[in-house]
Amino acid sequence: ALAAERVVPMLFRAAPRASSHSRLEWLLAFATVSINTIISVAGWFLWKLGCLQLNQQASVLVILRDTLVLVLAMDLALYVLHRGAHMKWFYSWAHYLHHEYREVRMLTLFVMHPLEALGFGSLWVLTLTLYDFSVEAVVIFLQLNLYFGLAAHCGFYPYPNWLNRVLSAFHIALPEFHLQHHR
Repeated sequence: ALAAERVVPMLFRAAPRASSHSRLEWLLAFATVSINTIISVAGWFLWKLGCLQLNQQASVLVILRDTLVLVLAMDLALYVLHRGAHMKWFYSWAHYLHHEYREVRMLTLFVMHPLEALGFGSLWVLTLTLYDFSVEAVVIFLQLNLYFGLAAHCGFYPYPNWLNRVLSAFHIALPEFHLQHHR
């Protein structure tokens, strides 16, 4: 955190520095990571049983295509799920926990109701059962997903200015947008 604070003055800060993490915040983040781990192990078992296939000999073009398909399909599916999470009955039951943390920070990426973590993780494994994506595309997608998720929750713009302009042009949620969403 201290190293990041030395870098932050060079970057536009979208959110004020957040206060210390609460016990509930740590507990929910731990639960989310644990649920994601369990779902990952379940996915591995599905792969070993042949229920989930991965293309292990893909060309560069297939890897790029599969990555694009994963990004678009998962982004759309997660957008739909997130819109559903904001419906009054579900929001008041579960999703409000994520929005209890008005000042976004990296840990809040993992702060959610366990049911949401289970739903998002299950959606990922389900998506992988629908098509034989390349292993490389799966790894690239997971890295992009983690990077942009952390970037949206980090409280400042971790991108160079040219990338901010590109992301804004495509209406990709930037940290400031996500901060306002939490508020």
